[in-house]
Amino acid sequence: MNNYEIMIIVDPKEDLKNIEKMSKEIFKDGLIKFEKMSRTNLAYPINNSTTAHYVLLNLKTSDKEIKEYTNKTNISKTIWRQLTINLDTERAVDSLKNMKKFEEWKARKEIEKSTKIVNSNFFKNNTLKQGKK
Repeated sequence: MNNYEIMIIVDPKEDLKNIEKMSKEIFKDGLIKFEKMSRTNLAYPINNSTTAHYVLLNLKTSDKEIKEYTNKTNISKTIWRQLTINLDTERAVDSLKNMKKFEEWKARKEIEKSTKIVNSNFFKNNTLKQGKK
C-alpha cells in the first residue's frame, strides 16, 4: 500500500458526486480525501471548453487499484486529464533535504560574491595608494 495523489481535470458540466462515487467504489477505505479544488479557466481549450473543475484525491492504495482507476478515467468522457503521483517513491518527498542543500549552496555563492567584492576593493585601494606615492 502506497500513498498516492491524483489530480484530475473534469468537464464543468459533470456532477462531481459521480466522480466521488466512482472513486469510493474503486478505492473504498483507501480514499483519504476527495477535494474539489476550483472551477478554473484553462490555459488552452479542452473539448471546446475553456473552464474545468480541478479535483484532488489523496489515497493509500495498491498499484492494482490505481491501474483500475486509470483505465476507468481513460474511458470516461467527462474526465479530461489526470495525473497520478506515488508520494512514497517521488523524489519531491525529499524536497526539504533539497531545499536545505539549495540554501547552503546559495549561502556559499553569497560568501564567494562578497569575498570577490572585498578582494577587488582591497586591490583597487592598494593600487591607488601605491600609484600616489
